[in-house]
Amino acid sequence: MVEIEMRAIVNEDFLKGLESKYQLLEVETYGPSTDDYYKPKGVPSKEFDPNKVTLRIRNLGPDRDTTILLDKIEYGAGLKKSVYGKKVVLFTGPEDMAKDILKTLGFEYWFSIKKLEGKLYNVADKKSDLDFNFYLENIEDIGNTIEVEFKTTGAEADAEKIADFLGIEKKNMINKNMASFVVERLGII
Repeated sequence: MVEIEMRAIVNEDFLKGLESKYQLLEVETYGPSTDDYYKPKGVPSKEFDPNKVTLRIRNLGPDRDTTILLDKIEYGAGLKKSVYGKKVVLFTGPEDMAKDILKTLGFEYWFSIKKLEGKLYNVADKKSDLDFNFYLENIEDIGNTIEVEFKTTGAEADAEKIADFLGIEKKNMINKNMASFVVERLGII
């Protein structure tokens, strides 16, 4: 079993319809939060591909520890899969210490992704034999997105089944991770 992610840009009507359909399944509301991405110091942005490796400090807000996360990514059928099975937590603690660790290791701040708000849902639909999580998030400078996470042995077929179940159109799918999407959308690379 492998954990797979897929993401799409969605509009307000999609959000309203989906939230009304699944309002009883809401698991958690969160936000705002920030992921500060880092790259090797001195390496030009065009030479560091966030679609393959990401290193970030996740800040979930005041009075919460920050986390350094590493992810090495591969793709198949437009779906994101972590080579390590999930994001690897390298450190949890105060933000200033996390920044110092990355600086000491030769990394520099690159860009941020700010999630203004989000909602996490879990779907366990016995009729269709689906069990997955999805996140509805409002991302600064990007807009509303849906991210779906699921464990599978048959990724492509399961992804199509989930996309159909949620009503996600293929034309709205993002075939890369959010970091790559943001750096392209904002002209960082």
